[in-house]
Parts: sequence; C-alpha cells; structure tokens
Amino acid sequence: MATKQECSERIARLQNKLKQQQLGGALLIYAIDIYYFTGTRQNSSLWVPASGDAVLLVRKSLSRAQAEACIDDVRPFPRSKDFAPLLGDCAGKVGITFDVMPVQQYNYYAKLLPGVEFVDISAINRDLRSMKSPWEIERMRHAGDQLCGV
Repeated sequence: MATKQECSERIARLQNKLKQQQLGGALLIYAIDIYYFTGTRQNSSLWVPASGDAVLLVRKSLSRAQAEACIDDVRPFPRSKDFAPLLGDCAGKVGITFDVMPVQQYNYYAKLLPGVEFVDISAINRDLRSMKSPWEIERMRHAGDQLCGV
C-alpha cells in the first residue's frame, strides 16, 4: 500500500499539471486512479483542486476508506444539491479521464455540475502514472525478489 508521503507527492504532481492546463481541478472516478492517488479502492470519487487539499467522497465503506486512505479529507459522498458547492470557485474547467469514464457517469456529473467545462486529462494521468518514483521502483524490486524466491 502507498504511503502518505507517496500519495501527497502524486497529488502534488497532478496539481502542477492542472495549473499548467489552467484547470480548476480534477474529478477522478476510476477505482484504479483513486487507489493510485489515495491508497484505498473503496467506491468513491476523488476531487483534486488545482490548489488545496484533495477530498475523497465515499459511497461505500466510509470507515474502511478512512482507515486506508493516505489523504486526510475523507467524507461521505454528498447529496446531489451539495456536490457543486463542494468544488467551490475552482470548478470552471474540470479535468476528467474520458478514457475510463462511462457516458452514464459523465452525464451524471454534467447534471450535478451545470456550466462546468469538462476537459480530458487522460493523457496527463497516464503520463503521471508511467513515471515511477523511487518508492515505486523499490516496491517493484521487492516484488521481483519475492517472485524469484518462489
């Protein structure tokens, strides 16, 4: 499982890319992306503003997500009317990963966030995840050692 420092660095790299693209934030819904940035795979959505703290919005197992997540702000998924205010002023242009977002979920978030322009950050996300940190390289080496031992 990722460490708090590792997740913080991953989120900071994403926020840097969001600022470069002049996006207010990123809304991530794909379980693997959420796991990569938070360390938990609970049914949730992750809001990463271009500046400030990320927020994990959990639909199912809030207690487990709170125990596992490497970010501090973990809360229940809000009611529909409370979703847009959660994003605040930074929601003019929001990055989402079009390559893994089903149309049904896109339509759901478009309805929750009228007036928001969604921008595809799939390439940014893939680029961030393809560059391995020293921590990730060490984990891969450890896994390889264990496999060789079998």
